[in-house]
Amino acid sequence: MTEARTLCEDEREPGIVAMTMALSADVALHLGATEQSRAYVGQALERIRSGASPLRSAKVKNMLGRVLHQHGDHRAALDLHTQADDLAVRLHYRPEEAYARLGLARAAGALGDEQEAAAHHAAAEKLFASMGVPAEGRRR
Repeated sequence: MTEARTLCEDEREPGIVAMTMALSADVALHLGATEQSRAYVGQALERIRSGASPLRSAKVKNMLGRVLHQHGDHRAALDLHTQADDLAVRLHYRPEEAYARLGLARAAGALGDEQEAAAHHAAAEKLFASMGVPAEGRRR
């Protein structure tokens, strides 16, 4: 993880750095380094704001939404998945739209809105099915 972040110091494309920070946030959280994970989330968001491509921005926002959901910050996760969904729909990037809808379903369910969660889950499943992506072929 340290080596990847060191390489990022030379990287000029904010989206690549943001993706590395988002992955670092996920790894740190799984290692029990909660505060470090939150710091990486902040760094990733900062890089996204500094000019990442819309496609990479959608991907990173979905990644960060999953991390924040695991942190228990469901409102922030919902917001990031909504932003990712908006970008993915605008770009006609169906895979990321499907993952955004899956994230929206998880966040809405965690916030107690079961009807909204079910609608997002159904939309995600429909998108995955239209692309021929089986459940075991999806990232978490």
